[in-house]
Amino acid sequence: MSKAIIEKKYYRVGETISNTDKDYNVLLNVPFGIWVTTHSFEVISSMKWEKAYKLCTQIDGKIIDESVKNCCIFVYLDGANYDKEEYRQVTWDELMKECTPVEVIVYE
Repeated sequence: MSKAIIEKKYYRVGETISNTDKDYNVLLNVPFGIWVTTHSFEVISSMKWEKAYKLCTQIDGKIIDESVKNCCIFVYLDGANYDKEEYRQVTWDELMKECTPVEVIVYE
């Protein structure tokens, strides 16, 4: 097997969701966790946060690739900083509006 220099595309996830989508108007530039899990949104959103976060990985500020595209991506708004505790699902397209593309060159 020969190795080659390959270009890969990754995405740096922002620290906030700042788009003007009507569902996020009250969240403009407010920091909160962006999470990903292999569980469905219905399963996660029915759990108490203390249990749910053990099944999820926080991705804000991290670099991701398209392998998480089909996972459940969501934000959790805690009751201490927001009017109520709430889970909100985030689509891949919404997330991509907030990400910065990162091109990486690897030798594989």
